[in-house]
Amino acid sequence: MAAEPVEVAQTRQACGEWGVRLYEVVYGVPVREPVVEPPGARSVGPREFDVAWGRARSFRQCDVRHDTGPLPVGTRLTGTFTASPWGPGVTGVFVDVGLPAAGFVDASVLLRAECAWPADGTPAEFEVVDLRVGGGRPQIRLRPTAVPAPGEPWPRHGP
Repeated sequence: MAAEPVEVAQTRQACGEWGVRLYEVVYGVPVREPVVEPPGARSVGPREFDVAWGRARSFRQCDVRHDTGPLPVGTRLTGTFTASPWGPGVTGVFVDVGLPAAGFVDASVLLRAECAWPADGTPAEFEVVDLRVGGGRPQIRLRPTAVPAPGEPWPRHGP
């Protein structure tokens, strides 16, 4: 468990109970009762605690497979690429998947596929590859289930 009550409250404000459920999948459920010190526990200073806490949060965020909760890894979603604030080829692209949390495709996924950068409004199917939660804003990390051949455009949507 590496949950922070302030982040839980921020997540609830931004995304409601659905977002809190995502948060708890990543960081665990906050302890509601006082913690009893186990036998043999030793005191640590603030610096040592901060390092251990940071490692626990990093482990929960990066090394634990998030395959439970409202959006387990492997879930398929349809969505629409939205305009990237950084421009094509940099960082990644946000995806509107119709949920309270933002979808995001990392640039490395698209660059590795050698496909054209998707235009704003391009629809696609995605697979959930990870969940990121921090600062009260959950993010759904995605990868497209199919990409156009190198040099080919993404399909156009609508008239």
